[in-house]
Amino acid sequence: MFFHQFKYAIISNLKSKSVIFWTMLFPIALSTFMFLAFGRLFEEDFFQSMPIAIVEESSENHFSEVLHELEKGEEPLVQIVDTKDRAEAEQLLEDKKIKGFYVLGEDIALVIKENGIEQSILNEIMLQYKQYQKIIEVTSANHPENLPLVLEQLGKDVYACKEVESSNGNQDNMVLYLYAVFAMGCLFAGFTGLDRCQKMQADMSAIGMRRCLAPHSKFITIISEFSAMVLMQFLYQIVALLYMSFVLKIDFGNKVPAILLLLFIGCTIGISIGIIVGSVSNKSADEKQTIITVISMLCCVLADLVVAGIREMIEKSAPIINRLNPAALIVDSFYALSVYDNYDRFIKNISILCSMTAVLLVVSYLLVRRVRYAHL
Repeated sequence: MFFHQFKYAIISNLKSKSVIFWTMLFPIALSTFMFLAFGRLFEEDFFQSMPIAIVEESSENHFSEVLHELEKGEEPLVQIVDTKDRAEAEQLLEDKKIKGFYVLGEDIALVIKENGIEQSILNEIMLQYKQYQKIIEVTSANHPENLPLVLEQLGKDVYACKEVESSNGNQDNMVLYLYAVFAMGCLFAGFTGLDRCQKMQADMSAIGMRRCLAPHSKFITIISEFSAMVLMQFLYQIVALLYMSFVLKIDFGNKVPAILLLLFIGCTIGISIGIIVGSVSNKSADEKQTIITVISMLCCVLADLVVAGIREMIEKSAPIINRLNPAALIVDSFYALSVYDNYDRFIKNISILCSMTAVLLVVSYLLVRRVRYAHL
């Protein structure tokens, strides 16, 4: 009996176009639009060489030699645009064809039109050159015998910090939006739970009426329906994951088993929400769908779907909201897998999701089991 109902529940799920759209196609489409909007931000390296100009007012200034060295290599830091005089350089800067230009006279001056990251880099190059130049001049005047050693040390790259990789996941903040898309897809599974629950209620559908008259265990029916729903929704989320990973080329890290477990638990909590909403018999079908929509969207908005950073703000002011928000727990679990080298935070979130699922399913079963009909 279990496998018979399980099989037909899967067939019914595959025939539900609205469920397939909202739980699989819509998240895929939304992630595609996000990728088109933030495409370059998902790339690991999108820095381009900065176009600059040089105005040489003195031939004794050797800073131009340094700039020409920075122009070499496969990924040059700067791109020098030839200019005849300062007036031409100013015109190029006005036309935004260069980021700035250096004036090389007795001193070095940087002329820019606006402030930004690239202008800050150009200024840092100039300041570092002046610092090195001052060190060499002081050493030559006071301790010329140490000049070779000083030049050798200046030629080395010195790092005050040591880079330690704690995780090989994607730590780009923009990927938080895609984590929220997965959370939305999991919660939208509530529409499936609502649909199947209504088809087990005699006052909601003709199928529910026939099932109530059928001589089989209601517990077996619930278990078979729930198993089929979780399996299909989990497969839909896997399709979305494969699409984002191999088509959009989004890096979700290498903790694939943990990600799959998270998506599986996420589908169960979404379906459980749909089932308990469907178990409330004093509401119409449209009212129940509205409740699912409001719950799903509100949870996802609070989990960074619209604006990144809302979840962190809530965590600082009212962390209990994030502990009760399944979408926030799903997003935070993705984040934990990408950032941390252990599974402590991930396991904590999964445990909360499993507990919430168990409570919702038990309450739903008690509500459905106690329903009695005066006549059919």
